[in-house]
Amino acid sequence: MLALSGLLASGGDPAREPLQPPAGIVQRMAGVSCFTGAVAALWGQEAALSGPKAEGSHQDMDFAILDVLVTSHENAISRYSYTGDVHKREGNRLRMAYPWTLLPCKDGHVGIIGLPRQWDVLCLWMEREDLINDPLFATPHARSENADALDAEMTAWTMRHTKEDLFRECQARHLPVGAVYTEAECLENRHLTGRGFFV
Repeated sequence: MLALSGLLASGGDPAREPLQPPAGIVQRMAGVSCFTGAVAALWGQEAALSGPKAEGSHQDMDFAILDVLVTSHENAISRYSYTGDVHKREGNRLRMAYPWTLLPCKDGHVGIIGLPRQWDVLCLWMEREDLINDPLFATPHARSENADALDAEMTAWTMRHTKEDLFRECQARHLPVGAVYTEAECLENRHLTGRGFFV
């Protein structure tokens, strides 16, 4: 299903084979769509029954895993429609909105997303106000074109912090940064264990 949908063509390093997502992700993605559709149908049913005509009605729902996966390509369809560009593997970078990458830190890796509206917040947190208007990084396009140089600047900063510190500080600033946990760290994570995620 992942291959048929084209998602494998866009995941992983461009010089290597496609990167296989974790087992079960296909079923989870389809499950979220089914849940969302079922809740929407229930709300619609409730509105129909409480409306002026208050007549019973039903809604048919049809979910296909392949449809869910095809529509999960981030910007791939609109990108092709507007530019004719076929989305290919870009490794751990999303060049349309940079920084959107994985970087090393003191005790592992973090995933960092610096959306255009948050670029100045990220720079101020890094104590690198000079980067905000630096011609190499001042615009989203410039940051994408100079991703290697930006990675070097950001890595010098991330390497001074643990992934947990980066994760917590980002939450406080409403920045999308996530810690990349090892299998052992996942098994010991207090949120996952507290919710009985692992059986």
